[in-house]
Amino acid sequence: MESVTSLDLHPPEAVLVVAGEFDAAASIELRGRLEDAVRVGCVSFEVDASGVTFVDATALDTLVWLRNLAVPLGGDVVVTAASENFRWSASVAHLGDAFGLGRLPAGNETPDPPTPR
Repeated sequence: MESVTSLDLHPPEAVLVVAGEFDAAASIELRGRLEDAVRVGCVSFEVDASGVTFVDATALDTLVWLRNLAVPLGGDVVVTAASENFRWSASVAHLGDAFGLGRLPAGNETPDPPTPR
């Protein structure tokens, strides 16, 4: 299965949905789109990885790279939904806390909506 991504921009926010194989091939294409998103003012990224069937270190590195771009600009990268494969890979890489995985319920369900600021 190939990777499918969508990136909806609503500066300063963006929503990234990744499904299928989130790997090096997907990351190469995605980095350019994410860089463009930051360039137009997106700094807060929500990531829906609930449809990810496979994730490799390059894909996780892409999210870390994005977080390193966003945080100094006052933003963040938060995973709002994650498949078990994504959760396991992120946990093994000790990235669960960085992406907020601890606040997600078990399974592929999405968490309760955030409290308005």
